[in-house]
Amino acid sequence: PGYCDWCRKPVSNRNPHHVFSKGAGQVDVRCNIAAICETFSGGLHCHHLVHTGEIDDDGILAMVAAREKCMQDDIESVVMLIRRMPPIRYVSERTYRTYMTQLNVSAHQLAIRELESFRHLLRKDA
Repeated sequence: PGYCDWCRKPVSNRNPHHVFSKGAGQVDVRCNIAAICETFSGGLHCHHLVHTGEIDDDGILAMVAAREKCMQDDIESVVMLIRRMPPIRYVSERTYRTYMTQLNVSAHQLAIRELESFRHLLRKDA
């Protein structure tokens, strides 16, 4: 239960919609997911409209960027960085810092927010 990120209607079912899709290497972090309605009475739901192209991906990306208070390019940079990284349990602190230096300042801040909950999984540098 909650509100659809797109239409803002209160709904009982929301589906996670990946801004950068699973086929493109799905990344399950907040900046890559919009919670959009699965069903509501009185018409088609937003998730269906996204998949039929009636709500375009650029619109979803813009909405998520506004929600996260960042630039659309920052979201793409962070998602692409996470895709390039090995699974977090194989990443050392040093490697993590090296990956993070590939981002501009605003994307770096977004990546820190997105990855902070995973930091405890990093291997300690020897």
